[in-house]
Amino acid sequence: RRQEVADTTEAPFASIGRIISPASKPGYISLGTGFVVGTNTIVTNNHVAESFKNAKVLNPNAKDDAWFYPGRDGSATPFGKFKVIDVAFSPNADIAVVTVGKQNDRPDGPELGEILTPFVLKKFESSDTHVTISGYPGEKNHTQWSHENDLFTSNFTDLENPLLFYDIDTTGGQSGS
Repeated sequence: RRQEVADTTEAPFASIGRIISPASKPGYISLGTGFVVGTNTIVTNNHVAESFKNAKVLNPNAKDDAWFYPGRDGSATPFGKFKVIDVAFSPNADIAVVTVGKQNDRPDGPELGEILTPFVLKKFESSDTHVTISGYPGEKNHTQWSHENDLFTSNFTDLENPLLFYDIDTTGGQSGS
C-alpha cells in the first residue's frame, strides 16, 4: 500500500527530507525524516533529534554534523543539503523544531525556505478523517515513500493525550514524517 514517490522535486514532496546524523556507535548513522516549516526551520520527532547528541550541534567534541536533505531520491540530492545548527525539544510531545543553515553550508547559499515551500501547519479538526504520511523508510535506500488512508479514530478532544489511530505502513527512518 505504501508507494514510492515518483518525483521528489515537486511539492509537497520536495519539502520533505531525509535527516542523517552520526549514531552513538562509530561508523554508523541515525536516520529520520523531517519537513520544512519555515525559512530555515524543519520539524521532526524528538527521538530523531536526540541522535544529534552524537553530532556537533549538541556535542562540540563530535566529529560529524547532522544534515537535512530535502527531496532526496536515492543518491540524488536535488536541493543540496542543510546542516543542523540548533534544535528545540518539546517537553510534552515527541516533536522537535530544528534550525538549519544555508544550502551546502555555504555562507552565500540560499536558505531552505527560499528554494522550497514550507508546509503550513494546521490544527487537527474532529472533521478530519484522512491522513497521509510521506517519509524515508530506512530499508528503502534514501527514497521517499507515501501512504494515505482514512483514520480509524482519534481522541483529540483529550488535549492531555491526543492520539490518532490509522492503518498506514511506516517503518524505522520515517520518524518525523
